[in-house]
Amino acid sequence: MSRSQRRSERIWTNLKVRWIRAGGVVELTAIDMNQHGMFLVTDEKVTVGELLRIEVLVPAGPLVMFVVVRFVGQSQYRNGMGVELSLVDSKYRALWADYYRDKLAVFKQCTEPTAHAA
Repeated sequence: MSRSQRRSERIWTNLKVRWIRAGGVVELTAIDMNQHGMFLVTDEKVTVGELLRIEVLVPAGPLVMFVVVRFVGQSQYRNGMGVELSLVDSKYRALWADYYRDKLAVFKQCTEPTAHAA
């Protein structure tokens, strides 16, 4: 998906995620995120359109949500899947939005050009 098609800005992260499956839990890492989804690094086999139950481990505690797989394959840096938040309790959605806004503010501070002294 191109940058202009995203509803919110993508930022780099290193966020631990647990995929809860019938066969057990798979530990994943999100390497980028926006307010509506994330890219999860994995070699696990999934299909586009698949619904996954995950726990996202943020400082406020684990956020339980269901996500829909929108992309499977090689990203710019790693193999994995792009997922879109789908079924999320309103409490967890608000916590996720707060977490994203905090991370976005830090990301923007780190990437803004600094003013040069005259």
